[in-house]
Amino acid sequence: MPKPNLKQGAKGAAVIELQERLNRTGAMLRYDGNFGIATAAAIRARQADAGQGPTGIADGAF
Repeated sequence: MPKPNLKQGAKGAAVIELQERLNRTGAMLRYDGNFGIATAAAIRARQADAGQGPTGIADGAF
């Protein structure tokens, strides 16, 4: 099943899973289940590193 798109303001288990994946790639996020400023910044950084437009939205690529 495809992963849902997540953006700032999202909450829940899917956000915790995203935060765990981001931390495995070098982010230093708390696993709090809240997609806030720090999670959005980590997404933008990873997108920029991958040569993508840094939207801050976690799409199916995450």
